Amino acid sequence: MFSPISHTSQLPQAGPAPQAVQASQAAQASQAPAAIAPSPPATPGPPGLGPEHALHPQDQAGELAEIINARVHQQISEAMQGNDFVFGPGIPPIPEELIALVLGSLALLAVMLIGFPIARAIARRIDRHTVAASSSTSPDVVARLDRIEQAVETMAIEVERISEGQRYSTRLLTDHVRELQSIRNPE
Repeated sequence: MFSPISHTSQLPQAGPAPQAVQASQAAQASQAPAAIAPSPPATPGPPGLGPEHALHPQDQAGELAEIINARVHQQISEAMQGNDFVFGPGIPPIPEELIALVLGSLALLAVMLIGFPIARAIARRIDRHTVAASSSTSPDVVARLDRIEQAVETMAIEVERISEGQRYSTRLLTDHVRELQSIRNPE
């Protein structure tokens, strides 16, 4: 029934579709008399093989389907040897570099989405520890800060008094200069 073909270049050419062959055979069988119908003539097989390997029309459709199936599997296996991912015939393969780039980008995105909140939480925890450490000061330091605060307030009051005295003396001098000018220049 099926004989392996040694050379792919010697494959039989595709004829009518297998359904059309079967339909024409059924039509011929219905028109033939009820007596024994002669079998259709066999077509010669591949070159180099004897007449025992001749193909009958019924076998041609199965042979053709097996040949096509073998070619598709061969093309897929050749594409897979190049380590490219193949979706199917007619669709170009995806290069490994592109797959690596996409996977790297997805990994970076995952690290950013997961790592950024974790880094913020660690930074906040460190910040809270420094604030807590600075708020727990000793009583000596608190007493010194109170004394410094009182000294600064006292100096601010003294500077205010000095500036008030400066303004008062400046006003007296300007008033005195005006009186002298009015005495010298009577108008």
